[in-house]
Amino acid sequence: MNNLVKYIHDTAMGRATEWHSYDEVIQGMYIVIASSIRDHCDTLIVTRKQIKGQHDGTTVEYLDIDKHERDCETGIPNCTSYREALALIMVNDERLRQHLQLVEDTPEAVTYRIMASEQ
Repeated sequence: MNNLVKYIHDTAMGRATEWHSYDEVIQGMYIVIASSIRDHCDTLIVTRKQIKGQHDGTTVEYLDIDKHERDCETGIPNCTSYREALALIMVNDERLRQHLQLVEDTPEAVTYRIMASEQ
């Protein structure tokens, strides 16, 4: 197993509660990142409706988040969007910052290049 995937599962997900109260969306975002790395994706895209892991432009990972994101927009208390979760991870997880490079951040989507060369 890739060392970075092992780090996410064994360390990062537990440490997230040090900088944010337990949040299933943050945990879920870590799982999506780990899955994308494990499946050799080179790009991670988060929109209001979906999360996509891509390899050479082909979608390898896909998660429909539309209902959850709509719920957050309607004002459900303590609702963290997946985009917010990814932003929190990037601010608080130095090791992942070394492996995810922001490519584009627009109102429609945030795109990261995955550089998971850690073996």
